[in-house]
Amino acid sequence: MGFSGFEDKGGEALDFGWRLGRDWWGGGYGFEASAAALWVGRNTFGLKKIIAHSYPENTGSVRIMQKMGMSFLGDSAYNGQPLVVYGFPEEWPDGWRP
Repeated sequence: MGFSGFEDKGGEALDFGWRLGRDWWGGGYGFEASAAALWVGRNTFGLKKIIAHSYPENTGSVRIMQKMGMSFLGDSAYNGQPLVVYGFPEEWPDGWRP
């Protein structure tokens, strides 16, 4: 079906993401899985400085980030493709930097 979770890439930010098979898009599963993973990460493990990123045209993922209470922090890129970066502004008082 898919997954949701965290990846520590060795920088200041903790990368948060999810992937679902196309058959499960639009059913609310992405939000449910991601919201549960986020809750466990923050409340059980005390994770901070969490970011999530998506291609701007992936409106489903952008909507999931917004529903979880994340806000737009800035733009980035991956392999020359633009990305939007979301997170919790209170965790980035000096602003997020790629």
